[in-house]
Amino acid sequence: MRLDNFIQTAMNNVLKNPVLSVLRDINFSSILKQSNFIKRDIGKSPYLIILHFLY
Repeated sequence: MRLDNFIQTAMNNVLKNPVLSVLRDINFSSILKQSNFIKRDIGKSPYLIILHFLY
């Protein structure tokens, strides 16, 4: 299992964080995917960025 899949599974099933719920409501992941976010250019996945943002 790739790290991206592991993080996504953990965020969907394990983490119960109100900030994560808000980020899901505003579709933060797709915003990162569509943006020219600098970490995306160097190979960081949006889920890894969200994980760093949360914790």
